Amino acid sequence: MGLRDIFRRWKPESQFEASLSLVGDGLLSVSPGSAVKLAPAYRACSMIARDIARADRSIQIGSEFVTDSPILDLLKSPHPLYNGNQWLTFMVFEMMSRGESLAVIVRDGRGDVLNLTPIPAGQWALSQTDGMRNIAYRVSGVEPWLTPSDVLHFRLEDPGGFWFSGKSPFTQCNGAMQQMQEQQDTAVSVVQNLGRPRLAIRHPGKPNNLQNIKDSYKMSNTGASKAGSVMILPEGMDLKEVRPSVVDADFESARRFSIDDVARLTGVPASLLANRHDVKYSTLSDEYASYVSSALDQYAAKISAEFGKLLGAGTLHFDFSHVLRPSMTERTNTLVQAVNAGILTANDARKQLHMNPLPGGDELKTQTGVANNGED
Repeated sequence: MGLRDIFRRWKPESQFEASLSLVGDGLLSVSPGSAVKLAPAYRACSMIARDIARADRSIQIGSEFVTDSPILDLLKSPHPLYNGNQWLTFMVFEMMSRGESLAVIVRDGRGDVLNLTPIPAGQWALSQTDGMRNIAYRVSGVEPWLTPSDVLHFRLEDPGGFWFSGKSPFTQCNGAMQQMQEQQDTAVSVVQNLGRPRLAIRHPGKPNNLQNIKDSYKMSNTGASKAGSVMILPEGMDLKEVRPSVVDADFESARRFSIDDVARLTGVPASLLANRHDVKYSTLSDEYASYVSSALDQYAAKISAEFGKLLGAGTLHFDFSHVLRPSMTERTNTLVQAVNAGILTANDARKQLHMNPLPGGDELKTQTGVANNGED
């Protein structure tokens, strides 16, 4: 299959194929596409996508870790139009926001991989036949159906659904997303009116032009551009503030609850989504460690499993040490312990601290006296 074939336009030949090619689920009030327009959801998806994309990668073969491999080179430049960071960011963001993402494996005549072409949502469809034993993919611009070995299909779990397709966590918990959408719409309305309270215009008599009075007030005193404008109330009228409802007063609590919902759905700690400035460093360090274990490691494992199609023997590993962000003291103490335990050489530790190597620093330290103590 050539590169030009990937970009031919495919039109669904049946209603079944057309339904599979739709972006999102039209029956839901908040679709996966619109969910990521909500600030906490977008922040969670983009954090996970970018942190996975910029992580150092290696391949474990047996007990050895290899950093020089054709597959690792492919991940650095997977496509003529994308570098490795852009490609992985796109694939992971699609997987997080929509539940699954797809890339076609383009090979040459000898079967070697030329590139990995990402396919946007709505440009591919999945079909299963014979009791779900035969799986095939229809991709826009590609004439033949593709087999699972022809694609990289990153996907999240779909509880109660088809085991070979993925489902966005935002689709699974659509009620929480709809509530968050309503809260965001309310917040936008509040900002547009500069937080003005609800007002009642009181007239001593019976006004003849009530609608004109309301329209005049809206035109002259609402909106960001009308900040500080002077209000003139003729005919003895005055204003009375209408106290906000319980829902309005509890808006911030509802917002925090929604952020907690996104944290629960994605595994990203709520403090990282809310960008809170009152979190202590020690707590923040624990939050990033939780973020790596409950989010990044879990999603990276799904990517590694799918890359088994290209690796054969070996496992793709992601190093998220850049996310943990330990202090200089913590990092130095950890390296000293690793050197004293014979895990790293002195020069290995100095390299991680961006320091020049020392003569004789490439030898592992051994614990002397252990055998003698055992004999004694």
